[in-house]
Amino acid sequence: MKALVYTAPHKVEKQNYPDPSPKAGEVVVRVRAAGVCGSDLLGFLGKSKKRVPPLILGHEIGGEVASLGSGVTDLRVGQRVAIM
Repeated sequence: MKALVYTAPHKVEKQNYPDPSPKAGEVVVRVRAAGVCGSDLLGFLGKSKKRVPPLILGHEIGGEVASLGSGVTDLRVGQRVAIM
């Protein structure tokens, strides 16, 4: 998977990561949109001790379920989801 990674104040890099696999009770979400909130912006600017590089910013996302871990019965592959 491709990710935009915060690597230092004022710097991000496009990096490749292995595709994730869900564990029991988890799902993998294919991200279609990600929001960057004020706390992420402060991290990018180097003004937050909670945002330590390397880090993938953007924890408010919309997408679709890509795969299900064992025991997940209330979602289905392809279902649209939002995560905050």
